[in-house]
Amino acid sequence: MLKESSNIDNGKEALGDLFKRNLSETYRDISEIIRAKIELAKLDVFEVFAEFSSFFIAGLIGFGGFLLLLLSLAFYLGEIFGKTSLGFLTVGCALLVISFLLYKVMHEEFKAFILHRLFKSEGEASLGKNEKSVKKKSELIEEERG
Repeated sequence: MLKESSNIDNGKEALGDLFKRNLSETYRDISEIIRAKIELAKLDVFEVFAEFSSFFIAGLIGFGGFLLLLLSLAFYLGEIFGKTSLGFLTVGCALLVISFLLYKVMHEEFKAFILHRLFKSEGEASLGKNEKSVKKKSELIEEERG
């Protein structure tokens, strides 16, 4: 009877140790998953920032070149009309008419383009890379456990 009692106690201890070990492994795995998700969020933020920065810098350079072309056109038209102010007035009016027409015709398409650039769908390459990274990390965690 005493021998059976000690086997039961050993079984309880072994079960307790197994439970503690599984609980600590689960805690470690959950901690690693949370760290990976935080790292993934950081990568997403940096990716969006880098894309926005490159788009902004390219746009700024393009805008500067466009302004120089408009200035050149205004001075050229000013020479043709005999007054520099008439050249600038002509270019300004033309830009107002063009911008109004573009707004009326292309407003929805432009809005869709901007929204698409800012909020990429899940199927695009940037999120695909991050999903692959998370999958690879989870596989490494499984290999360490197994």
